[in-house]
Parts: sequence; structure tokens; C-alpha cells
Amino acid sequence: MNINYQAIFQKNTMVSSFPSNHVRRKGFTLVEISVSALIAFVIFQAVYSLFFSTLTGDKVNEEYTAKLLECQKILIKIQRELISAQTILYPIAPLNGGTRQSKILIYRNSIGIIKAITYSKDLRELKLYTLDLMRLKPVRGDLIAISNGELEERNQFHLLGSDLEDILFSVSSDSQNTIQIRLAKKNYHLLGGSRTLSD
Repeated sequence: MNINYQAIFQKNTMVSSFPSNHVRRKGFTLVEISVSALIAFVIFQAVYSLFFSTLTGDKVNEEYTAKLLECQKILIKIQRELISAQTILYPIAPLNGGTRQSKILIYRNSIGIIKAITYSKDLRELKLYTLDLMRLKPVRGDLIAISNGELEERNQFHLLGSDLEDILFSVSSDSQNTIQIRLAKKNYHLLGGSRTLSD
């Protein structure tokens, strides 16, 4: 058997001396770099959005909590005052059922002093007045004047809260000895109830 080693050697060297099209070069193509940059950008964008939405959510939550605490302080002051209330003079629960609402609450406490809690929309303040009994005329006419916000500054008053957007006192015919109080401060609302004594 006669093997031609020289022909095989030349054939192998000829194959190895020319570069093959199937040989893989080391490195990344432009498409691979573009796809990886796009994926990195999307991940970075998601992390960035999540971080700043968390910060914004925390800021909104802190503002909500601060306004809620301010409303709770005002509500506690009102409820402390109403502990001594004996009779609610205004608003009076409707006889035919339903609820009557007002921005002013007038009551007589257990020792006979008439007090009024009023809300001034212009000043955005909630004031507690101790009414001068000598100034009060027949109950009906004077209460209408007071309910329209016509209180003179010669009456003693105590500031219960400021920077309020709204307040509403509600009395229902179902439970006439319960006053429902709604406070609003910067679009944050707080609802509380305060029970008063009956005659």
C-alpha cells in the first residue's frame, strides 16, 4: 500500500492557509451592542421611575398625615367643648326626618352659658364665641342673626383652628343628641361625631 503522504500534507496546508468563512471572530456586532444598550436603558428607566414615584408618594403621604393631624386637633378641641353641651340650639334636627346641616353650631352648656362655634370663610378660621346673655334678644330672632354669621367682636372668642377650607355640623332627626362634624383642610376631609347630653 502506497500512501502519498506528500499529497495529503499539501492538501492540509492548503486548507489551513486560507481563512475559512465559518471561523467566528471575537467581539460584539453592532446589533448585539444596540440590543444590550436598549435593554440596559429600559431597566435604568424602570428603576429611575420607581425611585422617584416612591419619593413622590412619600411626600404626598407626609402632607396627608400632617393635614389629617391638624384636622384631628381641631376636632378634639370641638369635642372637648361639646362635652359640656346640654342643649343644641342651632342647627335643630328637622321634625319630619332627615338631616340639617350648618357651618355654625350654637349650644347651651350645662351651666347655662350659650356658645357658638362659627366658621369664617374669608379668614378660614374656626372660632368659639361665648355669647353675651345680656345682648341676646328673644331666642328665635337672635339665633337667626348668629346663624347668618352676624357676631360682634365684643363677644369673647377663642380660635379653635385656622387655614380650614370648610366645616359642616350635621344633626339628624334619627339621633338628635349626636352632632356629626366634617372638617376639610387642603382637600383632606375628616369626619367625627360628638355626642351631647339631652335636656
